[in-house]
Amino acid sequence: MEVTTVSNSRLAAMLGLDSRCSPLALYHRMRGEVPDIEDNEAMRQGRYYEEATARLCCDDRGMTLLTEGAQETVSEGRFSGHRDYAAIDEHGKLVTLEVKNLMFADVGEDGWGDPETDQVPTPYLIQEMGYIHTHKGKPLVQAPSVILDAEKRRELKDLRFADYGYIAARLRSGVHRYKIPLDKDVIAKLDSEMEAFLERVKNGDAPTPQDEADARNRWAVKDGKFIEADQTLLEAMRNQIRLKRQVKELEKQISENNHLILGH
Repeated sequence: MEVTTVSNSRLAAMLGLDSRCSPLALYHRMRGEVPDIEDNEAMRQGRYYEEATARLCCDDRGMTLLTEGAQETVSEGRFSGHRDYAAIDEHGKLVTLEVKNLMFADVGEDGWGDPETDQVPTPYLIQEMGYIHTHKGKPLVQAPSVILDAEKRRELKDLRFADYGYIAARLRSGVHRYKIPLDKDVIAKLDSEMEAFLERVKNGDAPTPQDEADARNRWAVKDGKFIEADQTLLEAMRNQIRLKRQVKELEKQISENNHLILGH
């Protein structure tokens, strides 16, 4: 199946700005040739504390967090993705809210500036800007599980996502909020990069690494060391994917046979 969008969470990898995933690694993942990143302890802990970080950010600033459970994927052209949260800020605007828990990551806190500014690391800036772009002018699709009075429910029905959003960052010094405005020039440049990258994925034209570090695929990280993604490793991973697909097909056949034999 042809891939026509790039997830906002993968924009940094596409541009070579993600230390955990090079453009070459993303290319192979989007073609289904290698497995995607597996869950890890930092990711697991980050999810557990995600809502707490969002609530602290909102409660301390007069915002209303709209918890919705599983988020729908929202697309706009070649951009796609699902936000962490939606919220109503202190100005009554419906906004996207991206959460970053740096307490459980190994990326450090470089690049974070003063709260309430857009001084955040570039990968997070373009990710949140992607969410703002995909949501701008659209209504909240899913009804929030948070309890709202009748008047607020009516107001929410008429609200549309603003042309800015926020990042709630849990740093060592506490939970800070950063306001990210939509920059149409940045969006245009990202869209141009996506068009070229998606064409490469479609045509099987792997991106040329810019340097040795960019040539490394980051899915096999252990103790700060990296495994080079040579053709032998890629072929082994492709075989792994094929075997998983065969197992799923066998499980499906067994299930169908059980229905025929047992009648349930």
